[in-house]
Amino acid sequence: SLSDDHITLLTNEKATRGNIIKALNEKFYRAFEDDMVILFFASHGQPDPVGNEVYFLSHDAESDNLGGTAVSQIDIEKVFQRTI
Repeated sequence: SLSDDHITLLTNEKATRGNIIKALNEKFYRAFEDDMVILFFASHGQPDPVGNEVYFLSHDAESDNLGGTAVSQIDIEKVFQRTI
């Protein structure tokens, strides 16, 4: 069983790109080598119309500015890379 301080739930207007990235960084930086981090996204996604990137749509996502307003797969990979 997990205590509430180990869970970050972002819904609706709290699920902005900035808040999502912040929560990812906080959780992954606090994890130790033997810890298990579970990342669960329940959102819509959209491929980049120009490149090969995939975006998770945050509450503040704008379809004409995905790179600045949505959470990309690369954003998530960067968090993983910094914590390895």
